[in-house]
Amino acid sequence: MFYDRTDGCPEARVVLCAEVSPDWEDLKRIMGGMGCGVATTESLTECHTRLVQQPPNMVLLSGRLLLDEFEQGALLLEHVRRSPIIVVYLMDSDSASLEGRLEKLLPPDDYLTAPLHPSTVARRLGGILRLQSAEQSLRRSRKLWYTVFQASTDALVLVNESGMIQDANPSAQAFLGIGDEPTGCLDISEQLSGGLPGTGVEPFDQESLQLGKTWEGKIIVGRHAGTPVEITTSPFEIDKGLTILVTVRDIQRHKELEAELRRQSQVDELTDLLNRRGFMTHARRRLRQASKAGLDVLLVYTDLDGLKIINDTYGHDAGDTAIRAAARVLQQAFRRSDVLGRLGGDEFAAVTDSSSTRIRQDLKRRVENAVRQFNLTGGERFELSISLGFASYASNRSESLDSLLKRADYELYQNKRSRKSAEQLVLWDSLVPFREGSDD
Repeated sequence: MFYDRTDGCPEARVVLCAEVSPDWEDLKRIMGGMGCGVATTESLTECHTRLVQQPPNMVLLSGRLLLDEFEQGALLLEHVRRSPIIVVYLMDSDSASLEGRLEKLLPPDDYLTAPLHPSTVARRLGGILRLQSAEQSLRRSRKLWYTVFQASTDALVLVNESGMIQDANPSAQAFLGIGDEPTGCLDISEQLSGGLPGTGVEPFDQESLQLGKTWEGKIIVGRHAGTPVEITTSPFEIDKGLTILVTVRDIQRHKELEAELRRQSQVDELTDLLNRRGFMTHARRRLRQASKAGLDVLLVYTDLDGLKIINDTYGHDAGDTAIRAAARVLQQAFRRSDVLGRLGGDEFAAVTDSSSTRIRQDLKRRVENAVRQFNLTGGERFELSISLGFASYASNRSESLDSLLKRADYELYQNKRSRKSAEQLVLWDSLVPFREGSDD
């Protein structure tokens, strides 16, 4: 067995490299009594071989042997960092003989002098073992971190405080199109961008790198240019310098889902038009744009006539069909660029550019034609009828959307009353012959 153990202490392996003497035998017994695995050798060449085959935790090296085999001492130099070497002086003459020569050849980690006490050796060995354990834990942590760094599906980039890329994992190389560029040749701000001016999002630059926060941006270059991403910066100190871990996540799918959720929250299920919330949001935006551009727009308020009669006569399924038909008629009458929505029940509203009399007349005509076409070809048991009301928005006045809706609704109500009065007058006139006949 390479190391002789007395009580099975696998952590502590010690090489005793010394000439045969009672003092070294005592030292071997001391180490064995501490539970160390001990290997002994009488030459530096053999000690070097043992270091290569199975590095120990500590080497106790005879100062006299080092003096006798001075040229062979260079073989141990490459192993000093892996296995601490402690030179043992068992005689006062050893120290005087090695003075000035040892430092040039093999600076030891420590010295032990006679007389040797078990507590002294134990302290030296305990300190070495603690240091080696800490170094081993650090190596494991570094290996684990680098394994995670390399295997992560997120794009991970290490940059210095100037924003120059120091390292990038495979995901970052593929996603950002970095490739195998030499370290320190690429600026991270040339690969990613932050928020645009006016969005309230901070830009992605050298200063913001050191903030340690998360914000949204996009990729600037490569085949994924324009892709929305979430950027997280995590600055930390290493080797007395600042290093920043930049995590980049693709949020394209997340953005698509957000957009779909917003769409669903603003769309009327029955007609696929904007619902009240959606219409109010888009209509207010249109009014703000018109105000800034100095343009006038027209708000149109409409409702489906006789929906209650349709529901009572033919059932609510027929009523839903009538609402969907009214929505299709309005879609045909208005342009795709107009804001059109169902406010609820049988009420609809739209915002269109310009508020001239000609536009109103054109809209009335298009709605009437679409309604007439549906009634001729729709094949339904009911006839469709739609009423309109208008309200002009002047860009030089500050009027709310709610105010416009009230004005357009009032005009719609007045138009309905006028039409009902006209229909009643026509009916009355049609009954004149019968009334005259009854007088006879």
